[in-house]
Amino acid sequence: MKPACRMRRSLAGLLILCASTTVWADEVSHWQSDFGRVTLQVARNGSVTGHYPQYRGTLSGFLVNDEYYDMHWVQPTSDVRCRRAMNGSHYWGQVRWTILSGNRLSGVWSYCEQDLGSGGRWNATLE
Repeated sequence: MKPACRMRRSLAGLLILCASTTVWADEVSHWQSDFGRVTLQVARNGSVTGHYPQYRGTLSGFLVNDEYYDMHWVQPTSDVRCRRAMNGSHYWGQVRWTILSGNRLSGVWSYCEQDLGSGGRWNATLE
């Protein structure tokens, strides 16, 4: 892989777009976040899955315009129980991570269907 591709990978986090316009899918990245380690994997269609073991949580969503991740988190338990279940759990919410330079994600999260950011910040740095 060319150095320019590596740089693009670190800035985008998961998606690599090189001068040859080759897109590498199914890239896995590991992040150190406000809620422990996060692992993310992007597919060719832009869908993203992941997990964060500290809370036994899973993540699913999309990479949007190589600018941010729009996702849902799901856990076996949390401080707030949602009225409806998502992926078999009543403990879930939303997270949006904006991709920043310097291998960082700046994020906000919420419980259930509350407004994004109402739960607080969720930032991460690429390992």
